[in-house]
Amino acid sequence: MSDDDMVEHEAGEAGASTWYPGEAGQVKKGGHILMKGDKPCKVIDIKVSKTVKHGHGKCRFTAIDIFDGSKHEDIIPSTHTAHLPFVNRAEYTVIGIEDGYLQMMQDDGEMKEDLTLPTYPEDLGSQLEEAIATAEATGKTVVVSVISAMEKEAVTSFKTVEV
Repeated sequence: MSDDDMVEHEAGEAGASTWYPGEAGQVKKGGHILMKGDKPCKVIDIKVSKTVKHGHGKCRFTAIDIFDGSKHEDIIPSTHTAHLPFVNRAEYTVIGIEDGYLQMMQDDGEMKEDLTLPTYPEDLGSQLEEAIATAEATGKTVVVSVISAMEKEAVTSFKTVEV
């Protein structure tokens, strides 16, 4: 086969799911669940009603969206399937801020520059900006924690560490 016969392939999604099925009765407080179809939320309260003669026990979930802090409620029979999101956390060292985007580096040296300053909680973005400016002046480093789920990412917290 010559170089002229080479076939080019377009990049695409692997088709991996962003959630997995789980029994509603097995979801615990502090765990994650999808609410309203596509909102990854952290469960803050569960109320379980008992099984009655002609029905299933029901779980009433109260959960907070992990990206915007909005509160959601849903009722699912305890033996039915709930959608549970894959949630990942990663830490990055902040190099700086340019045009409102964080310049971050992973442990392996790979750069990440596609996240903006956080908007939730409300004052986290300004606190982070302040910490970065202070860290540069004092020779310290800022490390951010990034949470990702359902093809979204956001900075959730940060800490200042000695170099």
